[in-house]
Amino acid sequence: MIKQGANSKPLLSKNFTDIIIQKNANISIELWNYFTDAEGDAMSYKAYIPDNLSVVIDGSLAHIVPERGFTGIRYLYFTANDSLEIAVSNVFMVNITETSAGISLMQGIAEINKPVKWKKSLKLESLSSNVSIELPWDAYNLSLHKDVGGLEEDIPENKVRVIVNRTEKSLAEYELEKITEQLKKSGKSEKEETKSPSSIQAEDKEDKDAKDKSKKDKDEKAEEPSEEVIINDTSQEIGNATIIVNDSLSEIIVEYQTPPPDAIESVIDYANKQVIISSDIYYESILAYTQISDAPKDSIRLYWYVNEIDYNAYISSENFTVGETFRRVEVTHTPIFNVSYIDNNNNSLIDRLEWIVPHTSNQTFEISITVLNVQSYPTVGGNWTVRFNTTGAGNLTIMAINGTTYTEIPDDVSTTNDLEYLETICNDVILNTTIVCNNDTQMPYEVYKIKRRIEEIEKRLAKLNETG
Repeated sequence: MIKQGANSKPLLSKNFTDIIIQKNANISIELWNYFTDAEGDAMSYKAYIPDNLSVVIDGSLAHIVPERGFTGIRYLYFTANDSLEIAVSNVFMVNITETSAGISLMQGIAEINKPVKWKKSLKLESLSSNVSIELPWDAYNLSLHKDVGGLEEDIPENKVRVIVNRTEKSLAEYELEKITEQLKKSGKSEKEETKSPSSIQAEDKEDKDAKDKSKKDKDEKAEEPSEEVIINDTSQEIGNATIIVNDSLSEIIVEYQTPPPDAIESVIDYANKQVIISSDIYYESILAYTQISDAPKDSIRLYWYVNEIDYNAYISSENFTVGETFRRVEVTHTPIFNVSYIDNNNNSLIDRLEWIVPHTSNQTFEISITVLNVQSYPTVGGNWTVRFNTTGAGNLTIMAINGTTYTEIPDDVSTTNDLEYLETICNDVILNTTIVCNNDTQMPYEVYKIKRRIEEIEKRLAKLNETG
């Protein structure tokens, strides 16, 4: 067949990720998931075959088969040919490791702004002198142990190597890189402290857009450090860290830390604050907190902007309406969130709110306070302004309690005039108000003000007449 016009060469549509194969096992990869041809031409495939591996290609299916009994690291790449031009894949790692009898992963306590501790253990079916274990790419402060007769014994550092993005390094070199990364991140955070939450979120969006452009097929969802992964969902730019231990052992225990969940706060208005809890790593049961203005416990509400999946998992099985992406749900009294009220200055008002976030990645919460400026003893002779939020429509009744009295019309000389109503304002608009008098008659506030002024004048005249 003779092709008409210019040929479109095959393209690598996405990078191959590093692969783990257990000893004496094999794995198959569908190559058409990684190569495309714009014209739909049939493609043939070939593989670079390293020592100790064989690759059998059947159509578009590649079978990777390690030698019997072999364990270790090898590198591989594929090519696709449409009979005129060739596309070459990235080089990726194939890690053939000992067969495991079990892998366990335990997350420590997660709290915003604090590193999270993890413990991962790998039990082998038999004694081995070459063991590898996968950790998240941003794991640091590693501590490796092996089980010796039921006791944990430190693994010497000279027996440990770390591979990240096909680069092998010592444990000390790896830790130094991580310390440097933490310092750089810390420096960036200090600069961000002077910025508004909106500008930080805008920069975060720009960073995300840049990543999306450079890694089209990268799943942006934060990944949980896997308990047992055969094919790792990593990219060329960021991959898991493979820890290689050349020591005789049957069980390896790795303790490490990962960066803390972040909290970005923004003030919506005087009565509402938004808190976004986020992390590139999947965490569960994260302790979150925020400082608030002094307020009574009963006036504080916590809301969660929740998607349909989490809504069904934690709130209700009710389906969202068409087009509904998030729903604002009050979770103040929902047990799983375990909301706690803290009074740090011992003035009987709450100044800190704590709660549990079910999981990352991005979770948005809103703290709403019904009354912000409660004042038990306002200044005598001064104006007392009380701010509050209302939702919906209805009558708002304001009354004096606990022996406090308003100025009456007509005036009741037997009572002290503790309070005088001035006005009610919503969004800078003075609202129409009805005054209920002590004889249960009602009048508009404007009429009340006039009558109140007349009574004051009459009292002053009567006092002048008494004094002559």
